[in-house]
Amino acid sequence: MNTKHTPGPWLRKGHCVYALMHHAYVKGVEQFKNRFSVNVMFDRDCHIKEAEANARLIAAAPELLDALVMARAIVAMYGGTPDPMDPYADQIQVAIQKQIADAINKATGE
Repeated sequence: MNTKHTPGPWLRKGHCVYALMHHAYVKGVEQFKNRFSVNVMFDRDCHIKEAEANARLIAAAPELLDALVMARAIVAMYGGTPDPMDPYADQIQVAIQKQIADAINKATGE
């Protein structure tokens, strides 16, 4: 899958999310710089704990997208086997595939 987003890992410190990229080597030590950063704001309507939880979710986004892409492939590969004991199995599989596809499309803008 071709992605347009900054590749992970994305890091989080408090309510700030950022992604580092290689910048240079100085005296044999690798130096990094910010590729992007997001400061999740908080105020009286959004407590700092909520802002930190939102930042955790944002920081996990690349890994969550990768997991969904893998789940889509696994469901497509192993799903679809009718279960005579469960008449709703096919409907459940279709619903899961749709939810996975919708989330991937939302994340990728497709």
